[in-house]
Amino acid sequence: MSERALDAAVDAARAAGHIALKHFHRGVEVALKPDDTPVTRADREAERAIVEILGRAFPAYGVLGEEFGGHGTSEVRWIIDPIDGTKNFVRGIPVWATLIALEERGEVTVGVIHNPVTAELYTARRGAGACLNGARIRVSDEGELHQSSFVHAGLGVVRKSGYWDG
Repeated sequence: MSERALDAAVDAARAAGHIALKHFHRGVEVALKPDDTPVTRADREAERAIVEILGRAFPAYGVLGEEFGGHGTSEVRWIIDPIDGTKNFVRGIPVWATLIALEERGEVTVGVIHNPVTAELYTARRGAGACLNGARIRVSDEGELHQSSFVHAGLGVVRKSGYWDG
């Protein structure tokens, strides 16, 4: 089941990415949600597309979305952020992505992160590991925190955006 769910989530994330790219770098109109975070037409259109695709594939599953809230069962539900990084999105910084997870009885069993600008597609299934564009990925073998590195976003992406001062 989780492989079929992963396939549906990938299809939905790619569709959302296609929608978001149509709006990216086009001076999208920004509104503020009650919590003072930005939302755009692209966020809403992308979430609608995700919900439609996942709803067709798994009509009994609930949904908890960033833009339209939740509906359906909470036992098994999709958790969706159509554009994680809307502030970057509206500024033309390509550090944003579509996030989709499947939660089953409190445990996330499937996850997808898709950045259509960089063509990166991260996928994971509980018990099956994680992939980047279909190639297996894993954490390093480094056992000492002080010898480790953590990168939130590739600095090359930020440099190319025009927002790098260093």
